[in-house]
Amino acid sequence: MLALTNKLQKTSGRSLTLLPTECLLNKHSTSHTIDTSALHSRILLIDDNVSLIDNHRRLFNTLGFFVDVVGSTIEALQLPFRQYAAILIRDKLPAINAFLIIRIIRADLSKKEFPKIFSICKKKECSIENLAYYFAFGANDFLQLPLKLPVLQRKLKLSDITIPQKGVAHEK
Repeated sequence: MLALTNKLQKTSGRSLTLLPTECLLNKHSTSHTIDTSALHSRILLIDDNVSLIDNHRRLFNTLGFFVDVVGSTIEALQLPFRQYAAILIRDKLPAINAFLIIRIIRADLSKKEFPKIFSICKKKECSIENLAYYFAFGANDFLQLPLKLPVLQRKLKLSDITIPQKGVAHEK
């Protein structure tokens, strides 16, 4: 995590402070240990559109995933990426530089490792040229808005992401 922060600081020229990620920490422990029962049943959604976030969370919860949501590049880069089965990044957002996030994640983790990275785009933004950039930077696949459950299930299976038991996930 420190390596990712250092890379972002060099790229952006800004100082960053790491914050604890409460969603993945064992809250009954005084040490900051990762709760291994939640590994790879978590999805990270990087988006700032409330209605889309609610829809995406509902779809992933239906499949049994827990969903963590962040709305900016800085927030996203403070999280432990290895703890997610997939990261979904909606492109064309003012507070989110999807290319930067993908590049930094892939500097430490190969495309074959978790997390799998998906770019979320509207139909007109899913051009071959735009997608080529995402794939070149390290994205595994893309999802076109609006997300539909059968397409989402197929894309997750094609990316070797195990779908947890339905009804397991619940958001507080």
